[in-house]
Amino acid sequence: MQLSDDKRFQNLPPEDIREIICNTVTAEGWKYILIEHTSWYNLKTRCKHDITNMPIVAITNTSNRPLAVTHVEVLQGSEENGYSSLGRWCYNMDYVHQNITTEISTRCTHGQNGYKVRIEAHAICNPITEGHFFQRPLEEIKLLFIGQLMGQNGGSPFRTVSSVAGTYHDNVINTTNGGFIKRTAPIVQLLTRCTSDVLHDKTRLLSVIQNTRFPQNNEVAFKNIATDRYYIGTQEELEECKKKNNLSAYYPIITAKMCNQLLENLPRIDIDFGCFGLGSAGSGVLDMLSRSIFFEKYMIVDFDRVEAKNIRNQWYETNQTGQTKVQASDYHLKYRNIAYNNREIIPKNCKFEDINFKMYKFKYAMAAFDKIQTRLDFLNTILEEKSECKFLFDARYDDLTASVFFIDLENKDEVEYYRQGLLSDLEAFKKQKAERIIDSWDKFQKWLEISQTYSTNCGGTKRTLERIGVNRTWLECPKAIEDYTSHCGEERCLKMWQDMYEHHKELIAEQLLLPEEESSCVRQNFIDIYHYASTYIFDAIRAMEAENPKKLFTHIDVTTDPLPNSIILRK
Repeated sequence: MQLSDDKRFQNLPPEDIREIICNTVTAEGWKYILIEHTSWYNLKTRCKHDITNMPIVAITNTSNRPLAVTHVEVLQGSEENGYSSLGRWCYNMDYVHQNITTEISTRCTHGQNGYKVRIEAHAICNPITEGHFFQRPLEEIKLLFIGQLMGQNGGSPFRTVSSVAGTYHDNVINTTNGGFIKRTAPIVQLLTRCTSDVLHDKTRLLSVIQNTRFPQNNEVAFKNIATDRYYIGTQEELEECKKKNNLSAYYPIITAKMCNQLLENLPRIDIDFGCFGLGSAGSGVLDMLSRSIFFEKYMIVDFDRVEAKNIRNQWYETNQTGQTKVQASDYHLKYRNIAYNNREIIPKNCKFEDINFKMYKFKYAMAAFDKIQTRLDFLNTILEEKSECKFLFDARYDDLTASVFFIDLENKDEVEYYRQGLLSDLEAFKKQKAERIIDSWDKFQKWLEISQTYSTNCGGTKRTLERIGVNRTWLECPKAIEDYTSHCGEERCLKMWQDMYEHHKELIAEQLLLPEEESSCVRQNFIDIYHYASTYIFDAIRAMEAENPKKLFTHIDVTTDPLPNSIILRK
């Protein structure tokens, strides 16, 4: 489809005459806007029609139709001496549009400051009347008019008020059933593209919202003219979109603050048990809960996939390798207890930071993360973001020992005890990591042996240098052929490694760590500690869900070495 350009018919008035026209019609009391550029689908040529310099005039504060000016004539003189024409100019020869009439109307001002202006124009049929020109700011009317002209003709590629940014290819946002979403629609509808009837149905609305990502913290949602929906990104991405003139001027920018105000006023979704992390700790507890009838509504959260190594100590099966942990866990929760199929599961294949906790109300949540820092971040999130959560579980493992926490989040003493425990563990892990940093030749030599650099001959040497980021010329052996394929075993080789280490010790300390010592669970495939620790969490839930609820513990240490015959009640 080509773009039709009628500028060849234009004979625009010079700047001084334009000023006379503007002053004269304003003094007459007319309202006047000039649309510098817009486009529509030309019904006659069947082409995209590029329109420039389109004056629109409203003469009276009534419901009459405004006029699209094609020609203008300026006359100079007075009533006593008569008027003579200064010239006749053409803005556009014709406006071929479904909502612009073909009849030509002629209007003329009375004598104002020695001038008269006579116009030839077509009436425009659309919801904007002449009265709107007198009742609303003209800049606002101008933007709406561009959209109306572009949107209100059948078969048009411009289906709405899309082109107010000065470009005509701003895609409209449609609802899931194809309806048009206006810029004034509620935030929920703009971001979810739901139909208007969903907004009036609490159950359906909450269902839509919980599967929608909203801007958080410093994020913003904005509409790129090339897309048909909102994009959530950073302020930097928004500015980049503006620089490229790709930001929709029709749809508004939505901030995290606007979304927070919205979500805080919505009823919360009740969750019986939320499991954040679906590794050995999380799946161990879910394995027991899946066979019980305590809970009806779960949320499961993880961003990882099932790997072969997970089959050993987690509840996944071989045929689930490659699936997301959320997908595999969702299956087990639903079908482990076929006799009890009244479960509703909210799967979230994402990081916990991507969840808007203001939307939910948890009775129990489990922090089953790999890292201590993530546990701290999670605790701060559920305490600071006005989320509602009653109890928090945490299980951490050290070889054949586990430390299990059961925290009442409304009890400040228990929360502080748990926080201090996390901070203490974090410091301990930092010290352990510091010990693994390769900051001496002895540690580096040990790392070379563990990584089997020598046993793979000089090919291992090449790979090691590439991993560290060191030029291979540091270990050029005179006896080695190209690509390090031979190894003579001389002490001179070791001396070259030592020289290389001395010159690059800072880089090596940044790049490499000694591996962690394997636990008995990994080395000997023991999984009893995971099940044993999970039993205490399940028993704690069972006691709380009994007819007379009882909180069994705050913190216990359990072990399966040598036998699971005792626990240490910490608190």
